Amino acid sequence: MIAVDRNGSLGPVVNSRLIQTKDFDVSWAGDCPLNDGFCFGSEDGRVLMMGPDGSAMITRQPVIPSQEAINGIAFCKGMMSLSTRSEIVFLAEHPTIGRSQSSEIPVGAYNIISTPSGRFIAPAGRSGLMTITPHAGMEDLASFGIAEGQELNFYNSVYLPVPGHEIVACAARLGGFIGTDLSGINTISSVSQKGVDIVDVCSLGENVRTPSAAAVSRDCSILLSKDVLTTNPPTVVKLPGVEGIAYRLLCANGHLMLLTSKALYTIGGVVDRFLSPRGMRNTPISVRRLPLEAVDANIAKNRWLLIVLTDGVMQIELSQLINMRSATAVSRVNSHRTFTSAHRFREHSPVHFTDNRIASTTYDYADYGDRVIQQNDHSWQSTTARFEVTSLIH
Repeated sequence: MIAVDRNGSLGPVVNSRLIQTKDFDVSWAGDCPLNDGFCFGSEDGRVLMMGPDGSAMITRQPVIPSQEAINGIAFCKGMMSLSTRSEIVFLAEHPTIGRSQSSEIPVGAYNIISTPSGRFIAPAGRSGLMTITPHAGMEDLASFGIAEGQELNFYNSVYLPVPGHEIVACAARLGGFIGTDLSGINTISSVSQKGVDIVDVCSLGENVRTPSAAAVSRDCSILLSKDVLTTNPPTVVKLPGVEGIAYRLLCANGHLMLLTSKALYTIGGVVDRFLSPRGMRNTPISVRRLPLEAVDANIAKNRWLLIVLTDGVMQIELSQLINMRSATAVSRVNSHRTFTSAHRFREHSPVHFTDNRIASTTYDYADYGDRVIQQNDHSWQSTTARFEVTSLIH
């Protein structure tokens, strides 16, 4: 039996900030280590960097030759990499001469990430998992890895911080939830179930000894794994009342955040309970829902959640989603501020901020049994295959 208030109760108010930039339609938002602020990619292949004080620098022309929407941006060792569904572009800034040097790989990807060793990782669909090692002079070495004997669709990827290893987990659509160690173990492990479409994956934290990760299917089922390199079946969480199509799954301080086409759901305490020896069976689960229509989201500075909306980027402090406190009123604060700044090889761009307060709804699940938490389900198919490098690009 599932004991849950299906209508929910009026939850705490969340303070948010809507970031809007004129003539810049945001397609991606995330961290910018170059200026300790935020970085935005646009629908037409341009880049905007916003500093901590709200000042913004925007590229005069698209940095993407195809002018397609940017779906990922990563930074590593002074380089910036941008991905679209048509190509991957690398930029190396040279502040002393006031210009940048760029190179391009004419292969599309669904996103791009970086690893501490200095490599970029990009899931390139059925072409494989792309690994790029930038070299001096912008001569990039890229390789494609596939699972021998399998046709996987590498869709989204995440780096898992395990000391001494370079482990990447991927969402592979109908191919399941996969993991591989790029530091020398040439195998790839996957778990899948017929008809389950895995669309995103996230790390379960930095202070774990094993490569633990979570994935989400298109129908909003959440898969939890303590070790993506094993073939053990995942623990599956299916929460009644979650609406929409799953877009993103993120993790912060032991809590999961699920972005769907209908809302943002914060699922409290699930990660800590899953990783603990006691496990999470029959432990109450609290879910908070923020109604919004978004297309993407990322965590920035381990402090902010940046949500890409159709009319801008919503900025929410993570502590509000994780440790919400009750409030009695909901109001809209029309606080507009504009900043401008100039850069010798970038245009200055006005950025507008609007502060808002959004009401949340709280759902509590208790005595849910196997209908919400499914463990040791042997209908999941587990495989281990050789991770084969298929081609190189110079």
